[in-house]
Amino acid sequence: MASSPSPFRVLAAGFAWRLLGTRRSGEFLLRCVASDDEQNRMLAGMALVKAGQKSATLIRQAQQRDDASPRLERILEDVEGPGEESAGP
Repeated sequence: MASSPSPFRVLAAGFAWRLLGTRRSGEFLLRCVASDDEQNRMLAGMALVKAGQKSATLIRQAQQRDDASPRLERILEDVEGPGEESAGP
C-alpha cells in the first residue's frame, strides 16, 4: 500500500465484512494485515477473527493463490482455534 488508509476505513471494512460478507471488504482487510501500519494490522486482524469461519475461508483462498501474508497464519489459528490442523488421521 502506498499510503495507509485511515483507521476509520479499516473499521468500516471490518463491519462490512462481518455483517454483509462483502468480498471487497474482506480483501481490503487482508491487505491491511500485510501493511506496515501497526494500528491497521491490529484492527483488520480483530475484524477477521470476529468474523469467524468466513474469514478462515477467505484466508485459505488467499493461501491457495499464494497471496497470503505470513501474519495471516496466526489469524487463521485464532479463527479456527487450537488443534484444528491436527484434526486429521
